[in-house]
This record gives sequence, C-alpha cells and structure tokens, in this order.
Amino acid sequence: GQGHVLALRTEGRWTHNAPSSGYSSVPLRGYSRGQYLAPHMSLFELEERYMLIDRWALNGFTGAACLYGGSYGCGSSDSWYPSLGAGGSYTLKPEQKMVVRADIAVGKSGNQGLYLQFGQPF
Repeated sequence: GQGHVLALRTEGRWTHNAPSSGYSSVPLRGYSRGQYLAPHMSLFELEERYMLIDRWALNGFTGAACLYGGSYGCGSSDSWYPSLGAGGSYTLKPEQKMVVRADIAVGKSGNQGLYLQFGQPF
C-alpha cells in the first residue's frame, strides 16, 4: 500500500558430482561470492521497502543461506550464513521504475559490504 513493498525471495541450488569450481556459494548481501562453498545451497531473504516522501525510500532486509552437502547439513550453525542490512533508494524515472540504491549489509565472521546499484536486488 502507498508504494510500500514487502518482498520475499527463496532460492535453491543443487549439484550432482560437480567439481568444487561448480559448487554453490552464499548469494546474500554481506558476503563475497565464492568465499564459502558447498555442493548445495538454500536461502530465504525478506526485504521491506518503505516509501518516505516523493521518490525516496528506506530499505531494510534480512536473510539466511545454508550451504550443505557431503557429510554436513543444515542442522549445524556452521552451515548457516545470516545477513542483515539497511539502505535507501531514490526513483530516478518513476514511469520506468528505475531506482538507484545504496545498502550496507553485515554477515557472520566479520563479513560486510556496501552496495551501490541500479534496480532492486530482487
């Protein structure tokens, strides 16, 4: 309502007999792709996009990904990679829904990132 959006993303990736170069990584903000690898990955992410005034919005998001396969599964906290962040966005062209965003995100073990991008992450 009134331009506010609650967005949910779920994703999974599974491999069979793939070499380690084909393994899954953590595709969440706050982590570098390829830093953590496993044969399989499942994730969920939730984002609130709250319209302020005119073309400005605040964004808050959280999510978690599980890397698993082989001898380990999602039952261990070592397999889970949480992410939490916030940012803002500005709509450049409302007719085309063109958005520029700035987000900051943190993950576990000191992982973090600053993201500047055009468009929504999902």
